[in-house]
Amino acid sequence: FFSGDKELIHLNIKEDFQFYGNELLTIHVLFNLIKNSLYYIKSARKGEITIWLTVNDSFNCLHFKDTGKGVSQEILPHIFDLFYSKTSQGYGLGLAFCAMVMKSYSGHIKCESVEGSYIEFILKFLKIKEV
Repeated sequence: FFSGDKELIHLNIKEDFQFYGNELLTIHVLFNLIKNSLYYIKSARKGEITIWLTVNDSFNCLHFKDTGKGVSQEILPHIFDLFYSKTSQGYGLGLAFCAMVMKSYSGHIKCESVEGSYIEFILKFLKIKEV
């Protein structure tokens, strides 16, 4: 983190859950989302990151939202495509990696965005059946 970056991230953890998955891969997914968000927040010169969890009958979800630039509806369908990037520093690997990791967990990642307002990633983890 650079100076002031940590202050832009807000955790709102009222619910918690366990999931089947690899700790290191999950850390890398979160790192990628944070790295991307900080880049776009700085580019937009506004915004913050909020992370929270929700639990429902079928899935446990991690929500990751930043209020920086958001993305256009034209770009949105392609952001998880391998090698798709709209930045000079990007290679189109990060979000594709995130999608592959979530798929390997039998989960899913989706994205919602309003250009100029926000982008939100929702990571859906299969619920662990209680014994």
